[in-house]
Amino acid sequence: MSTTPQLLVTILYPSVEGATFDLEYYNNKHLPLVAEKWGKHGLTSYYVADLRGAPGPYSIQSTIIWEGSIETFQRAATEDGAEVHADVANFSSEKPIALVGPVVKSQI
Repeated sequence: MSTTPQLLVTILYPSVEGATFDLEYYNNKHLPLVAEKWGKHGLTSYYVADLRGAPGPYSIQSTIIWEGSIETFQRAATEDGAEVHADVANFSSEKPIALVGPVVKSQI
């Protein structure tokens, strides 16, 4: 683990009847926007899982690796979050759920 506190930010898109999600737009437009806006605040990498092939409450999961504190994430969301959040309507009919917490253990 790095010496800087590390956060995991998990974004979950609900799987509900009639929901739409444009994964191509998400991967090719939204995530580059997120990296551009939040990279300077501590975003270091992200992973996307397509969960639509299995039954469950969520269709898409994104995990963002963040160097810094919860406060730096909150600052990014406040200072550079408006465009990121507004873009969700371009690829998802559902509002995402965000989970944010510090890494308490990791292993390679």
